[in-house]
Amino acid sequence: MHASNHAPSKERSLKKVGYFLYLSIFSFILLEVVIRVLSTPNKANVELFLNKKHHYLLPLPADSSSYYQESIAKEKKDSYRIYHDTLGWSHAKWGADTAKFDCYSNDKGYRISKAEYKSKQKAKTRYNIVAIGNSFTHGDAVKAEDTWVYKLQELYGEPIANLGVGGYGIHQALLRLITSNVNADTVLFGVIWGDLERALEPVYTFYQGGNKTRPILKFKKDGNYSLVNVPVMEPQEFYKSKLKHEEEIFEYINGFDKNVFSKSLWTYSYALRLLKSTQHQKRNSKEKPVYLRDDERMAYCMKIFELFQDYCQSKGIYGRIVLLDTGQNFWHKEKWDLDNPWDLLKDKLNKKNINFLEYHAELSQAFNEDRTKLIHPIENLHYSPEGNTLVANLIYQSLTQSN
Repeated sequence: MHASNHAPSKERSLKKVGYFLYLSIFSFILLEVVIRVLSTPNKANVELFLNKKHHYLLPLPADSSSYYQESIAKEKKDSYRIYHDTLGWSHAKWGADTAKFDCYSNDKGYRISKAEYKSKQKAKTRYNIVAIGNSFTHGDAVKAEDTWVYKLQELYGEPIANLGVGGYGIHQALLRLITSNVNADTVLFGVIWGDLERALEPVYTFYQGGNKTRPILKFKKDGNYSLVNVPVMEPQEFYKSKLKHEEEIFEYINGFDKNVFSKSLWTYSYALRLLKSTQHQKRNSKEKPVYLRDDERMAYCMKIFELFQDYCQSKGIYGRIVLLDTGQNFWHKEKWDLDNPWDLLKDKLNKKNINFLEYHAELSQAFNEDRTKLIHPIENLHYSPEGNTLVANLIYQSLTQSN
């Protein structure tokens, strides 16, 4: 009696195990299919989960079909953004690009209006004001006449040199000022929160397939610095180095390890790739961006700001860092319940006696009243013409009051 009851019990256990295995395999296959469907390659052939650029799937492609030039070359007809052996990339002399929005540059590569370009108006030997920075200074998404630099120029009634370049970190913006040898009375250093991250990243959008590299400042104990990745590796040159990754630049890529380009058993499964990639992204992302963290990364960026101050003082230049809010600042403010997300950086700048301008209250008010008063309604990232006008007016008021 006891033995006969034991057999059905064992059979039921085996059925449960079999059902569990069946369910697990079916679920895994279903998950695999769903992840494959929801993963799409970008133009660099990096697969993105849910088409989110920060949800990249490792390993990154390293075959020849994945190479993406990123519209950057030494020289080409009608080029605007070109390779630069010290800065990584810059603007061509008399460059032009009308693909997304009109961009024109003069004989020094400074951004100018279409009218100035047509009349071949050359750069001046000296400016009262020079502006440096990234795409928010360059004025992405709008024509030159609608940038805050040009609006400020109209308020002053004299030319202002726009040395802003899209994608720059704070170190590139500073190096462009230094290598340009432009003479100026005042330099306005436009900075957004993400520019500090960029100063620590030797490859622009590396985990999204970027091959565009830039210099890295390597500070010495005596305060001096050397440049890593100079002359800067061209996109094609960097692409060819990916599999060997023996060059010094790879030591500075956050989170780089053998899994980034490896080919092994786990790479055949999208579910395992997503798991591996999620772990990688969590390990290599910080809870807060650099400008909100009082750590060694912030200390490194502060050395760059000190370098800017020292350079301006050595040239007799009135230097001002301009902290420019983006839509992300307001999200950071809400997420971490901050009165002003710039407070930590402002405190650091004040302690080093580095001059800066900041308009979080005014820009936040405009953003909350009507987003388009600050952010471009179509492009949805950079400033709208109204936003650039507001920034120009605020800067003008600050500079005229201080004078």
